[in-house]
Amino acid sequence: MVFSDVSSNVPNQIEALKSLVCLAYGRKTTLQAAVDHVNESRMIPEGSVLDPCHLEVFRQACSLFGVRESTEFSLHPVNFPAVLLFWRCLIAMLDVCTPAQRTEFYNFRVVRLTVEPPFEEAAATTLQPASPESSAEAELLPGLEEFYVVDSDDEETAVPTLSAPSSPDVIDSHFNLDRTSRQIWGKSSGHTVEDLLAYSYSDAVTETPSIPVNVVGGIVVFSEPNTYPPVDFESHGPWRVAVGVHPKHYETLTIERNICLQRLLDHPKVVALGECGLDRTIPISRWSRQEEVFVKLLRMARPDQPLVLHLRGVKGDSHGTDVYRSALGMVEDVCSSEQRIHVNCFMGKSDIVRAWLRKFPNTYFGVTAAVRVFDNPQLEGFKAIPWNRSLLETDSPYFSPGKARVSTPAYIGETAAVVAAHLDARTPEILECATANARELYQL
Repeated sequence: MVFSDVSSNVPNQIEALKSLVCLAYGRKTTLQAAVDHVNESRMIPEGSVLDPCHLEVFRQACSLFGVRESTEFSLHPVNFPAVLLFWRCLIAMLDVCTPAQRTEFYNFRVVRLTVEPPFEEAAATTLQPASPESSAEAELLPGLEEFYVVDSDDEETAVPTLSAPSSPDVIDSHFNLDRTSRQIWGKSSGHTVEDLLAYSYSDAVTETPSIPVNVVGGIVVFSEPNTYPPVDFESHGPWRVAVGVHPKHYETLTIERNICLQRLLDHPKVVALGECGLDRTIPISRWSRQEEVFVKLLRMARPDQPLVLHLRGVKGDSHGTDVYRSALGMVEDVCSSEQRIHVNCFMGKSDIVRAWLRKFPNTYFGVTAAVRVFDNPQLEGFKAIPWNRSLLETDSPYFSPGKARVSTPAYIGETAAVVAAHLDARTPEILECATANARELYQL
């Protein structure tokens, strides 16, 4: 495996790196230009540091480049092409690749080892990717652990160091079937979750999911009263339902829809109340009425049925601290401290995480691919979430990955990969942890 050991196979790692640079940025891209692209991607959080064990790798790379090693290697910003061998840089480059390009890189195998010309010469020339060969015996894995080396003297007997597991079972803890259907097919009803999954792998999409997962369950959210399912709806498969009132749609909660909501909450497949909450992106003149509806919904909450919250600050306030604190006080006034809570698409600071867990220990925080653009305070808040209180959600149709037009539960693996990159973790363990937490919260 090319990248399985940070201190070995450096010549092969360089060959793999050159291949990835070509795939990500084109054949005419130099290594120095790739450094600039990675720094511009903003995928490496400020404060990220290199482990001392990587320094020897970078020194070996400098030797192979034929240049004097840097006096200090830096990850934020990347200050030398050798640092591109670090896993965060590899993920940043993979992020701009198409699914086909990622598959090509995942299949990368070194069949011939060569020493690079001096770096000054290499930087002035275009990069040529090593020729990848597919293996009929090796299945693709969803992470960087897929890369392995075939020695030119013993190609037929080489095998991957790590066997490929089957696609992991995953749960999308929050997605909008009605809104996603509306974006794909132009209408909110008439389609199933299975339709969404099939669509994501069809020829109709520009970018199919690149991280294979087995979506074994999820929470279908209906937060627009006008698109509620019938009170006697039939649900097939592993999907469960949450019904609520999005704070931007509070005006559509008529008396009839309110009665429908209360009846739906007694349906055996409805496992949560929500989403509901506060959204300050609407005109300030409407805030008071929004709060009244929120309190009305809170009075319907039951400790044994999770409450799903949507909390957003005013436009330009990415942290939403005031809203998180206001909502906390309102929930505390109405609900038991044992209330199970799912804070949807959390984007707050670390003090907000601590405040909610202090008042409501059964609070879980949903994390989406929005992590990709978090600033430092948001990253600190995200990292403050205990592992046993974190959930993964696509919040589809939002936060679509790459060139995909809309997101669906099929892209939950991509969400996990972004989260893993910021936690110095592996995608499979993020998926496993979040799935276990979703089962615990929603009793799936």
